[in-house]
Amino acid sequence: SSKSTLLDCLALRKTAPYEGDVLFNGRPADGFLRRLASYVPQGDYGSGLDTVDEALSFVQDLSGRVYFPGVETEAEYVALEESHRMFVTHLLGLEGVRYSRLGDELRRGISGGQRRRVGLAKGLLRLMGGVAFLDEPTSGLSSTDSELIVRGLRNITRTLGTTCIMVIHQPKE
Repeated sequence: SSKSTLLDCLALRKTAPYEGDVLFNGRPADGFLRRLASYVPQGDYGSGLDTVDEALSFVQDLSGRVYFPGVETEAEYVALEESHRMFVTHLLGLEGVRYSRLGDELRRGISGGQRRRVGLAKGLLRLMGGVAFLDEPTSGLSSTDSELIVRGLRNITRTLGTTCIMVIHQPKE
């Protein structure tokens, strides 16, 4: 849809040519924005055999180090990274399923709403501030799960200072 296309343009993910400029704090958005931003797609990818904590830990390992001021040793960094993962898990209401399997078509796992929140956590883990672009994070979910996601995002913005820009369908009543 055109909403997702606009989000892709703002997040500098659009590969087809388009007209106009994307500015970030009044400056042309370039590689700088990519370091400060995270893009959370509609679909979630990963192994259904992983637990929530394993999936989030894997994403943290792949996405590189988040800068934590004052951290000097590897042990301090690992402890702070673990604490940050637990904090994001808490803000998105996933602490109760932290050691549960994600599940897939063949194996029962966490619910669809919980899985969507895991997808959000994957995208938000590397941000301390910055901008999160979210493509239809509530699509296909019940109104209860949609509300949990929006509340979790509000908690993230208030607590971590992250700006969330999202495309969302009008929920059903």
